[in-house]
Amino acid sequence: MAEQRMFHYDAFISYRHADLDKAAAVGLHRRLESFRMPAGLRTDLPEEKRRIQRVFRDQDELPLSSNLSDAIENALRNTDWLIVIATPRFPQSKWCAKEIERFTELYGQDHILTVLADGTPEESIPEVLRFRQNGAVDEIIADVRGKNSLDEAALRIAARMYDLVPEELKHRVRERRVKRIAAVSAIAAAVLLLFAMYCAAQFNRISTQNDMITAQNAELQEQYQAQKKKYQDSMAATARRLAVAGRRKDALYAACSALDYASGGDTAGQAGISAALQECLTSLTGVYDRNALVLEDIVPAPSLEDESFWQWERREELQEEYSWLGYYLPEPVIWNWDISELEDGKLLFAEAGTEEFNLYLFDPDQGFLDDVTFLWFSDPPTMPVETALYRDGKFYLGIRSLERDQMACYAWKSIESYEKAGEVRRDKIPQVQLPIIENGQEKLSGDGRYRISPQKDYSLRIYEGDQEMPVRILYELEGIENGIFAMEPLEGTDHYVIIGDTLHSWLLNRDMEIIARVPGYFGYDPERRALIQWEAPKDLDTDVFTLFYCPLRSEKELIEEAEKILGNYTPSGRTLERFRIRSGG
Repeated sequence: MAEQRMFHYDAFISYRHADLDKAAAVGLHRRLESFRMPAGLRTDLPEEKRRIQRVFRDQDELPLSSNLSDAIENALRNTDWLIVIATPRFPQSKWCAKEIERFTELYGQDHILTVLADGTPEESIPEVLRFRQNGAVDEIIADVRGKNSLDEAALRIAARMYDLVPEELKHRVRERRVKRIAAVSAIAAAVLLLFAMYCAAQFNRISTQNDMITAQNAELQEQYQAQKKKYQDSMAATARRLAVAGRRKDALYAACSALDYASGGDTAGQAGISAALQECLTSLTGVYDRNALVLEDIVPAPSLEDESFWQWERREELQEEYSWLGYYLPEPVIWNWDISELEDGKLLFAEAGTEEFNLYLFDPDQGFLDDVTFLWFSDPPTMPVETALYRDGKFYLGIRSLERDQMACYAWKSIESYEKAGEVRRDKIPQVQLPIIENGQEKLSGDGRYRISPQKDYSLRIYEGDQEMPVRILYELEGIENGIFAMEPLEGTDHYVIIGDTLHSWLLNRDMEIIARVPGYFGYDPERRALIQWEAPKDLDTDVFTLFYCPLRSEKELIEEAEKILGNYTPSGRTLERFRIRSGG
């Protein structure tokens, strides 16, 4: 006890030696002595004062005497703050009252902090403290009754001791905790890991001034975001390569492997998914594609002996009977196609064995031949197709890049399960009503904030306000050669839609980046938070289209859809190595 007389205490905890009271006192004691001031707060204090170094808590009952012990007396003389653990038992202790009385004699009551641990303020706070302020019950610095947090109480006490705003201190402590968690998180890319370690070291060395810390942190975040976007864009490109080869699940796996880099935002931004990756996921999941053939996955090819599937004899008869149709195509095609019969008697002619895949619908009764390649497929295959067959609502393609015993299966994604929004005549859809914006012309967006201007090189420039430099130039918009009609905001969101031809409209994010292709766009319902699309026709001889609601997907919902389709699937080791995909993504 002699050594204690030399100590100076930051705080003295006064409490009754009962189980609940003691538990609160011990918990606060540990938390206060482990408190460290977050960087950037009270930089005017020397380093040794930026933490609570010593807190006095008497661990023994006071002896049965009329005076406080020497240890208690010396601790009260050498402490800055008195912390009272108020419970219904506290006012019954004359020693606790003496501690308050002695501290008040030495320093007054401005540095007495009350923590309510049990009971009500009226029965737990001594009268000497209860009416300090204008006859009102004394301010309670913290309430730790029930499930209320001791951590919260310790922070509120520290805030008072250091003359800080409690909410600001809590925010800084939470921010520091998040940064610590982020610092130990595993980052797969070695370059990013080394870079983060370097930045963490730099951050610790230059933490003397808050403005310098803030500036550097912003710079590091910008560089991290750039690296994250670069990696996600790379995986999006890899996923696209796999998708055009018919390997949907491999493509989804590649896209999802980049999602570890998407933490830290809300889901409209939660995910922090790059625009290219989000567009890739919307395409692979087909969330905005309805009444279209959507890539399902690779399936084993039927045996050549399975005549019920292939129907060789019937296909040869049809090829011979309709060989003359080959001369009606842009380049005469006679024998390098496959023919399938549909349920309604119409015929499908799939041009196979060429560098480009094309699909034609022929009505023998009407004698009408339609090119339905883009009309039917949500995302037509671009790899060379060697054989094609339509059976039971699914389209099977033998793609040259696949093994001989494999076929890519495209399943029909119908709108029947979606809520209908009415019907519309062909002459009422935006792509028919609106005039085409000619090359070099400009047109304001629906809210007047942006200007769009198509160019002769088939790019689209987007300007904000009266600025002369575009905020975005969009290249290689599929279908742009058929015209651009308008740019409309989606009410209540930060999204816009660029209305293109009947098959191509594009959903943009706040940075004017494409995040989805929306075929058959008709409008937007803000109350339902849903796009309104019109049904893509099975042929071109349709004048009335069904309208339906398609909910606008958040990034979180998009990720959940992708992971649901993916399930527990993992590509082969050869695929992971060849396309440099992180396993376990």
